[in-house]
Amino acid sequence: MSSRGWLESYERIKRSLHSKRSTGAGFSANDVSSFDSQLRDLEQQLTAMEGRPTDYSLTNAELVRRKTLVSNLRKQLVAVQSGSQSTLSMAAHSDQALVQRQRDVMSLQDDMINDIEKGVDRLHDQARVIHDEARLHVGLLDQIDTDVENATTGLREEAKHAEAIREKSQTCAFYICIVVELVVLVLLLVFGFS
Repeated sequence: MSSRGWLESYERIKRSLHSKRSTGAGFSANDVSSFDSQLRDLEQQLTAMEGRPTDYSLTNAELVRRKTLVSNLRKQLVAVQSGSQSTLSMAAHSDQALVQRQRDVMSLQDDMINDIEKGVDRLHDQARVIHDEARLHVGLLDQIDTDVENATTGLREEAKHAEAIREKSQTCAFYICIVVELVVLVLLLVFGFS
């Protein structure tokens, strides 16, 4: 039997069992025996599939899932055999198990939320540190900008001062040249008249 054929057989047995239970009619010994026989066939086929899972393209997880499906059908059949009192007892146990499972899931979710909260707190702390550093850097950049402007202004003033000195030094050289020429002229006049 193929993997798909097994699933089709399972679904057929499941539908048949559920429809028989939903009608409210009692199960005869023959009905119980027939369902038991069909479930044993499914279990035998599943055992064969476990021996060669690659031939049926089945993973271990799928095999476990199928075992669980058959086990649940068998439990339903046992509940039908045991009668309504046993069914109520199993339903109460099932409800308790469901409540416990829900509590476990909620506890796991609470743990996950706590972990997320811790992560968010760490991110918040890091964001604060980054914000403080960024504010400090902005202040430093503003100070650098002010210092650069002051230095630029100082350089312009010094450049003007240097230009004035240069102009004065050129004028001074002209004055020295004029004085030297006057001295030479006076000497020429003095020697020329003597």
